[in-house]
Amino acid sequence: MESPYVFHLSPVMYQGKPSYEQFGLLHRAIISGMYDKIEIDLSKYEYMHPSFAVLIASSLYLGDKYGKEVVIRYDIGNFRLCQFLKQSGISGRYYSSKDNSQLSSRNSTIPFNRFRRIEDTYTTVEKILNCAPVRLNRALRNQLVSKFTEIFSNSFEHGKSDIGVFCCGFINRANMFSFSVYDAGIGICTNVNQYLPAPLSSEKAMEWAFDKTHSTLNGIVDYPRGAGLNLLESFARLNHGRIDVVSNDAYCKIGENIRKFYKLKNPIVGTIFSMNIHADNSHIYQMT
Repeated sequence: MESPYVFHLSPVMYQGKPSYEQFGLLHRAIISGMYDKIEIDLSKYEYMHPSFAVLIASSLYLGDKYGKEVVIRYDIGNFRLCQFLKQSGISGRYYSSKDNSQLSSRNSTIPFNRFRRIEDTYTTVEKILNCAPVRLNRALRNQLVSKFTEIFSNSFEHGKSDIGVFCCGFINRANMFSFSVYDAGIGICTNVNQYLPAPLSSEKAMEWAFDKTHSTLNGIVDYPRGAGLNLLESFARLNHGRIDVVSNDAYCKIGENIRKFYKLKNPIVGTIFSMNIHADNSHIYQMT
């Protein structure tokens, strides 16, 4: 029997280019014809940002799409890793056959899940707002429900992923809530360049997509751009939070005083939207 290809993720993975490029390498290994079985090795885990849980778990579905067996290897004696798997809900679906044990995922906030229809995401959108450790007035809450629903909608409409749309989120030890929405579709940059008469660089294509005056559907609802993205961006900055959008080989980081586009050496499959919301009970966030 052919030995599996073991893909080692770094023990510590923060948000940023180096980590996204590691997942780009993982996706390359999955979609290439070089390996029939791939093991994602988490045995050296020390820390991983919560937003990456959705990329770990969805890799098994991506493997199925390309006829590969993808498994997650972990050490049940690694307490921090077991907490990560439990909080993210990954351990509720997958376990190590070596020790034949399964960890409880009941403490997960928004356990990893796959959606096949937009209608199935509505409850999760409400749960995202319920889990966010902030106080919102009714008008802003309604607007955020609309924009988060739009993120899922765009993943279905534009991503064209035939394996569904994935979501995961939880509150970490720093009392920060992070959630991610991922689709393994064609990606924003590819979608834009298929629409435009002349192709743009990946960073410029993503920047074009986020402009409120642009749409690849000629006026029909597009990905969270313009006023929609601006609302999420404004909220993230007020909260001292962060938004990351990665699609193909483009990466947009939105923070307190930054909105910057980067090019990745190793593209990921599809698009991931991640948002960090810090705990804040001292303010009531509202529409202005």
